[in-house]
Amino acid sequence: MKLKTSSRRAAALATGLAVVAGSTLLIAGPASAAEIQVTADQIAPDETNYTGWHEGVAAPGAPAVLSDAGLTMTGDSQIIYGFNEDAGVPIQAGGFTTVAGGLTYTSVEDDLYAQIPVFADGTDATFTTLRPALPGVENLGGDWVVSQAVPGLDVDTNYTVAEVDAALGDFNLLAFGVFANAGTVDTLQTITFGADTYNFAAPVVAPVFNPLVVVDPDTIYFSDVRPGGAGFSVTVTGFNPGDTLSFAVTDPNGEIFGSVDGANTVIADETGGFAAAGLTLQGEGIQVGTYTFTVTDSAGIARADSIAVIADPVAAGAPVVPTLADTGSDSGVLVGGAAALLLLGAAGMLVAAARRKGAQVTA
Repeated sequence: MKLKTSSRRAAALATGLAVVAGSTLLIAGPASAAEIQVTADQIAPDETNYTGWHEGVAAPGAPAVLSDAGLTMTGDSQIIYGFNEDAGVPIQAGGFTTVAGGLTYTSVEDDLYAQIPVFADGTDATFTTLRPALPGVENLGGDWVVSQAVPGLDVDTNYTVAEVDAALGDFNLLAFGVFANAGTVDTLQTITFGADTYNFAAPVVAPVFNPLVVVDPDTIYFSDVRPGGAGFSVTVTGFNPGDTLSFAVTDPNGEIFGSVDGANTVIADETGGFAAAGLTLQGEGIQVGTYTFTVTDSAGIARADSIAVIADPVAAGAPVVPTLADTGSDSGVLVGGAAALLLLGAAGMLVAAARRKGAQVTA
């Protein structure tokens, strides 16, 4: 181990650890806890710069790789946070129990060893690294071992935390971190020491739940809403990706068609919805008025938007052509191109019986 001069950063960290009466190490409480994101530029590849995060063992394995999943370590390898490089942080007798109890980690395989390098009496001659006898966070409270013998602690011997505490007496805390044994590949996600948690994995951003249904345009001529016309689009976003969404249309008479039997559904894509363009309406019941498109998720949360179908303008001197259905007895049918297949079901075509005779939804 190389020891260099101390830094302001190490001194600042040391103030978070204070020796108090009764030989107890005081670690800052929850009020001062911090979540700290570790970036690749903060991790030195070896111990040349001991202060801060760094890798390095005598026979290192593959270099650690930081990704969104965390820090992937291939043993033999280590990642530790070094304190003061001259002598570490002085801890009075009895403090190891608190230091060890304040160290934990999370990883994908849970195959890592927590480790705490120390000087048993503050001199280079008594350096050793303490770590649990077995890997995994479940063994942090079990027996511990040392990497090098120091007074009262021999290699190849298991000790309880209390026995380590008694043997160490006063000691200097040099660093904390984790170690990957030979043949081990594990991805470190977090290390918590005392009150602070250092995050190696990228933060998980929860999707914003803000469902929205947009029908475009919001006003359309009668001829354009019928087959052969310009058509319109429906875009749905903001529901939970992967959720099952049901789709229904309410006509100007208040009748619903499209999902009355619960079968007209679509699985929300990565945007939390779906998009369909080139849609038209057909059927004897299509008329001037407002059509409302409603999308409902599996939890019953619904969002809607409307399109107003208006009469076509009549040129001066042209004969008046009626645009209302004769009977109004049938609801319309929603039709469209390839995009409508997505809208109306994974099978490519779905026909749903509606409440009134002859009503259906199809692509």
